[in-house]
Amino acid sequence: TVGSALITSKGKIYKGVNIHSKTSGPTSICAETAAIAQMVSDDERKIKTIVAVWIDGKKWDVLPPCGACRHIISQFGNPWVIISKTKKTQLSDLYPLPVK
Repeated sequence: TVGSALITSKGKIYKGVNIHSKTSGPTSICAETAAIAQMVSDDERKIKTIVAVWIDGKKWDVLPPCGACRHIISQFGNPWVIISKTKKTQLSDLYPLPVK
């Protein structure tokens, strides 16, 4: 299971969880996308920081966003992205040439 949380520029926190389809592909939803959907449904548009975490029982790890999520995140600013347990970077470092 993957969960994501983001904080907006206004200090609001939104969470999301991945939905993994057995057929995978376009029917699956990443946790970051789910958190962003919650944010947008609350009429927020600017992400300050975002993180995704993989959890399996007592084991967990921070995951950098996939390419599709990097594109979606880029539509809501150039936020800090937590990419490991000890490192964060700006989205523009992970996705330097976003499609506009």
